Amino acid sequence: MWESQKQEVVETAQQMSEKGLVVGTSGNVSLRFKDSDGRNVIAITPSGLRYDIMRPDDIVIVDLEGQRIEGELAPSIETMLHTGIYKMRKKVNAIIHTHPVYGSVIAVAGLEIPAILDDQVTQIGGEIKVAQYARFLPRAIAP
Repeated sequence: MWESQKQEVVETAQQMSEKGLVVGTSGNVSLRFKDSDGRNVIAITPSGLRYDIMRPDDIVIVDLEGQRIEGELAPSIETMLHTGIYKMRKKVNAIIHTHPVYGSVIAVAGLEIPAILDDQVTQIGGEIKVAQYARFLPRAIAP
C-alpha cells in the first residue's frame, strides 16, 4: 500500500546520500499524506538502514502520534521530531533532515553563520544561531 509515497521517500533519501548531505545512516526523510480515510499519515525512513540499499518496502508508515501503521523495520529514531513538526506546521508536507559535513563542522565548533546573503536576512531573519549540545533521549516507538 502507498507505493508511490514510499518510492518518493526512498528516491529522496538516496539522492540526499549521493549528494553527500549525510554519511552512513545519518539523517532521515519523511512525507506527510492522507490515507484513504483522510487521516494524516507519514512515510518515514527506517532507523539504521543505509540509503543505497533501501527499498520502498523498507519505508515505515506511522500516524501523527508515531504509531506504526505499516512496515517491518523500526521507524527513524527521530520520528517524534518529524511528527512534532507536522503537528505544528500544517503546511509542511515533507522533511529532509541532513547532516552535511561543513554544516556539522560549523555546529560542532559552536560558530554562528553571519548574515552574508540578502535571502538569508529576508527568509530566515539574519544570522544562523547554534544551539548548545543536548543529548538525544529517544522515546520508544510502538510496534
